[in-house]
Amino acid sequence: MFRENRTQQAYIFERGANLTERERRYLGKSWAEDFAANIFPHINEQRFAPLYNSENGRPNTPINVMVGALIIKEMFGYTDDEMMDHMLFNIQVQHALRLTSEIEIPFSDRTLSRFREALLKHEAETGQDLLKEEVLALSLFAKDLLGVGDRVRRMDSIMISSRCKKIGRLELVYTCVEALAAEYVKRNGALPLPEWLMKYTQKSNKNATIYRAKPEEVGARLESAVADAIALKALCGDGFGDCPAYSLLSRMLDDQTEGGKLKDGKDVEPTSLQNPSDPDATFRRKAGKKHTGYVGNIVESCGDGVGVITDYDLQPNTHSDQEFAKDVISRSDGAEVGSALICDGAYGSEDNFDEAAEKSINLVPTCLTGKPANVTLVDFHIDGDLIIGCPYGHAPTAASYDEETRTLEATFDGTVCAGCPLFGTCPAKQRKDGSATVSFTDTSYNRSLYERQLGTEEYKEYARKRNGVEGVMSILRRKYCVDAMPVFGQKKSGLLFGIKVAAVNAVTLIKNLQTKRKEKEKSTGEVCPA
Repeated sequence: MFRENRTQQAYIFERGANLTERERRYLGKSWAEDFAANIFPHINEQRFAPLYNSENGRPNTPINVMVGALIIKEMFGYTDDEMMDHMLFNIQVQHALRLTSEIEIPFSDRTLSRFREALLKHEAETGQDLLKEEVLALSLFAKDLLGVGDRVRRMDSIMISSRCKKIGRLELVYTCVEALAAEYVKRNGALPLPEWLMKYTQKSNKNATIYRAKPEEVGARLESAVADAIALKALCGDGFGDCPAYSLLSRMLDDQTEGGKLKDGKDVEPTSLQNPSDPDATFRRKAGKKHTGYVGNIVESCGDGVGVITDYDLQPNTHSDQEFAKDVISRSDGAEVGSALICDGAYGSEDNFDEAAEKSINLVPTCLTGKPANVTLVDFHIDGDLIIGCPYGHAPTAASYDEETRTLEATFDGTVCAGCPLFGTCPAKQRKDGSATVSFTDTSYNRSLYERQLGTEEYKEYARKRNGVEGVMSILRRKYCVDAMPVFGQKKSGLLFGIKVAAVNAVTLIKNLQTKRKEKEKSTGEVCPA
């Protein structure tokens, strides 16, 4: 039964009653006081009411206590068991979550795991990520409290490794067959597996088949395992449609074979099954490195020396930066007119620039990927879809526009071009009849425009501001260990990634409030309350 945690009654035996005056003073200046005053009260418990749809039964553990505990757990890198200990015996944690008046702490060793399970179940059933909604709502409060606007936002992505083991094709096929064979034996005790498939139920056979295979034997064993997988799938039939092991084997065969024959390794898609233990993980090469897992993206609103993460996402690592940019722009309905969204070159595309412009957002890539454009293209005079003049104002003898290829073309007097100071730099090509032809697409023209802008002082300043988001990614990797998340699957990884984002914002808020308080005390000589 859902019940809000509206009051915290003080008792005579309050847990902090025996603190000395000095201890109370230090507690009031610690992170716990800022958390209790500026984060805990703003957790919207009502948002999570759908998790408790029963009108009868035992009331839920206070939502704000559970959400706050999840954030604190990530702030300090505690395990669930360690968090339980701190809930019971750490006065700072109790103060942060306003539990010092509780006779019995409303928390058990399964509280957080049950809450996470309920969140994931709700998302699977409805598609609604309640925790993400709460994290973003808290970020908006932190942004307003710190005086950070949306005039400048910066964006970056981070490759997040799956915890699943990196396995070869032979082990992948064998593991899928092994799992389905075990399930077949469990379901069909009266109909034993054929003798030649029984080997997949013997633990010693896996090591002998995979790890003791000589290099020249791997190919033949792989083809044999694929043939066994096809035979086992046919043997199971439609009666195993609800079996996860059957679904994984079927997916593996779709990925690895075509027409019953093994595909060449280079023909296997990056979205193929990488390991049955983490079906959502995908494969990607980036910057010369191989990655198996996911990719996280964050958007940070930045002000004067401070930034708050106001949007985030986690997808399979085949999700490109351009797709992330499109997603962010589509969600930026309330963005300030003329606001800047700073990113690196991988986020830029013609469609993203156009969509951002429609919403009065200045998409600012600090560099551009791919082949550089001729920067002189932007100096051509264009009216509508026609070139009406070269950089020096000479009119063409003919001009046209191909709508299908979005190509502008113009012909100029070759004698004029021969004496032009831009001869050799200009994209005009001399023809045998003495004329010169210029041809370029809308995309090339726009790229030339962007590259010209990148050289301006305004864009250089944007590039310097974007560097700050790299520090956030470094913190997520070093302090919050996004590459060592103890979960498998996209939804579970996304849930934990969101809690880590909330922890980053909480630490940012607390540190900046403490800094402002110290500066005020130094200037006025007065002790400022948290």
